[in-house]
Amino acid sequence: MAKGDYDVVMKADNDLEFQDFAEAATNNNSTEGANKSNTINNHVADSQGFTNASFFGQTTQNEPPKKVSMWSVDFYAPYFNIDTLQVGKRMLESVIPFRSNFINDIEDNPDLYGPFWVPTTVIFVIFVTSSLSESIVSYISGEPRVYDFNLLWFSAVTVYVYVTVVPALFWILTKWFKCQPSLLEILNVYGYALSIWIPISVLCIIPNEILRWSLVGVGFATSGFFMCRSMYNVISRSDNMISKLLIIFILAAHAALAFVFKIKFYSYTINLKVIGDITNNISDSFH
Repeated sequence: MAKGDYDVVMKADNDLEFQDFAEAATNNNSTEGANKSNTINNHVADSQGFTNASFFGQTTQNEPPKKVSMWSVDFYAPYFNIDTLQVGKRMLESVIPFRSNFINDIEDNPDLYGPFWVPTTVIFVIFVTSSLSESIVSYISGEPRVYDFNLLWFSAVTVYVYVTVVPALFWILTKWFKCQPSLLEILNVYGYALSIWIPISVLCIIPNEILRWSLVGVGFATSGFFMCRSMYNVISRSDNMISKLLIIFILAAHAALAFVFKIKFYSYTINLKVIGDITNNISDSFH
């Protein structure tokens, strides 16, 4: 054998490698096991998981493509992805309902931040303004003032029941009439509709009963028109003419809320005789 042939054989021997078939078999089994595990997990997700669209009846541009449990934070996170400017714009649309169609504006990006933040703000404002009004009355009357924190509890129960139970009942009724409702649409309308009561609560500090009744009437008319106009878009999806009577349900529930606000939080009287005595004492002090 020539030296050159010997070098070729040595090089070929160096290039030879032995394959570990046991390790290859183990890797294949691990891959198959992982695939089976993923398949099982996918079936579990299909049987136990929810999508935002299936729960609320509507998709959003921020909705994650994966299925998540309705009890997880990730399920609700897309509906809080909204900035202050958007929330303010939607509040303004509810206060001035003639400008645009609210349902069409929120169709691509409904949220849960506003429907939670607005009612919570209303609860705080009506409690503070009501307590301030009573303090003014007590100061003028010369009587001690004891703050009634039960008003805070009462306002929280009243408002939260209104923005959760009433929309749920309306959603069930629209489902019955096959209006193809979206629970998220309804929650947005009922939540943002309370925006008008924030400035009205502040103005109702003014000690004039006629003015306060007028302000409550303005609040009822403005928010009631906003709700009826927005919800009519949902009701009109049904061919059943009886479904139009749901407008009465909306107005009746809203009138009850406005009446509770007026009687419980916007009603206080000032003893005119005491004011007269104070005025006389001031006049006498200058003579």
